[in-house]
Amino acid sequence: MDRESVKVMARRNHQSAATVRRHIRQAFRTVVTEPMSLSLPDGELVLVIDGLWAVFRGRRWVLYNMALKPVGSSTAWFLTPHLRAGHEGTRGWEEALATIPAELGKRIRAVVSDGISGIAGLLQNHGWLSQLCHRHLLSALDIRLGPPRRQRVRQQPGRGIKAAILELLACGDDGRATALCDELLWLCSHPNCTAGLRSTVRN
Repeated sequence: MDRESVKVMARRNHQSAATVRRHIRQAFRTVVTEPMSLSLPDGELVLVIDGLWAVFRGRRWVLYNMALKPVGSSTAWFLTPHLRAGHEGTRGWEEALATIPAELGKRIRAVVSDGISGIAGLLQNHGWLSQLCHRHLLSALDIRLGPPRRQRVRQQPGRGIKAAILELLACGDDGRATALCDELLWLCSHPNCTAGLRSTVRN
């Protein structure tokens, strides 16, 4: 619900707050009582994960959300989330990942996340590749490159790397994607390419 208050939801939908609360209760009751049914197509999968935290009665809780999508598809199926008290961390994600059915876990090839500390090592234990979501990847890239004025002064390899990554994220052609990956490898070998920037490109 994107942290939207009941009052805001009611005003936006031209309903009373009581009606919105009743609809939410009904939706939650359906989620809890009806068994989860997954009808994922065959083939390799990508797991998308993200933690959503909230404070309830003075205690912090994290909802560990997970969704599976076929490689090359934009449609995802949500798994049952894992609720745990405390801050988001690898222990919570370890518990959440353990709830994924084994037959689906075997099909996972990569995991997309916001890059929470320690997650890469945990995923490596499962044999899964770790990838930053596009928004966090671009944000991390901008941090490595510095402010725009510095990016203009140090044009290479930073600007070339950013341009190649932006094109790669929107690329739908396998041949062009391979060429862009080769270009990124070449740019990362540039004398001015820092270790931090290389690490971001690997993600």
